[in-house]
Order: sequence, then C-alpha cells, then structure tokens
Amino acid sequence: MSITTNLYNYNHVTGAGTTVIHASNNLVLQTIVVNTAGGAGSKVTIYDNSAASGNIIAVIDSSTYLGTYKYQSTVRKGITVVTTGASLDITVVSGPANYSAA
Repeated sequence: MSITTNLYNYNHVTGAGTTVIHASNNLVLQTIVVNTAGGAGSKVTIYDNSAASGNIIAVIDSSTYLGTYKYQSTVRKGITVVTTGASLDITVVSGPANYSAA
C-alpha cells in the first residue's frame, strides 16, 4: 500500500518479495521502519534502482530487530526494496529531494 502526501510517500510492505517504491530519480530515502520482525534469516535490502539490482543502499537484518533506520539519502535511479521473511512488516518513507524541513 502506498500513501502520498505533499511532502512524503509512505509504503507499507509485508512478507517476502520485491517492491519498487519509486521508479524515478530526484528522491530522498528518508526512513525504514521495521514494524514486525521477519524471523530467522530475514532481511531487507534497499537498492538505488528501479529494479532489484545495482547499487545497494543498505541491508538490514530484520530477523529480530524492530526499529527505525534513518537514511536521508538522495537516490539516483529509484528505490526498490527486497524483503525475505514471511512475517516481515516494514514501512518505507521517501520524499522529493528538493524538500527541506525547516
């Protein structure tokens, strides 16, 4: 599920799979929130791309850790998230690169 506001886009991702968050550039990956751990061996891999290949921004061990990861990183090609773990539940927050929170 994706919800867009004037400033940020929130994507809720559950279970294992590949999700293209954005297929364009000029964006900022703000935050990844691990809401529910995915169990043994689960992870979240975030790509700076419109596909599950290319430059990896981060790999999060989501097997037991619940929490918030703040990146505030400009992406060049898009944002794609690959998740493993059937019970994994995350939220991805992104926004336009030209927005400045004052």
